[in-house]
Amino acid sequence: MSRRFAAQSKLDQWAFLLLRAQDYTADELRRLLLGLEFETAINTIQIISEKTEDKQMYDQAREPNVTTSGHCPVRVRKDVKKAS
Repeated sequence: MSRRFAAQSKLDQWAFLLLRAQDYTADELRRLLLGLEFETAINTIQIISEKTEDKQMYDQAREPNVTTSGHCPVRVRKDVKKAS
């Protein structure tokens, strides 16, 4: 799979990274996209992802009646009943 990506243009590789990074681990992306520029971008994405996960855990601990749903930034209150 790595050879196929190496044959793609840098523009195609960047498009792949920006559009599909969430579907891969950082290690998988590093194997697919070679080069210092991609390593730097992948490291940055990884740091942002870790900070986002930490913030979600912090927010959940501080507000026990509010949860987040997966990666969706929309907050859903637990104590509100749905209308029938």
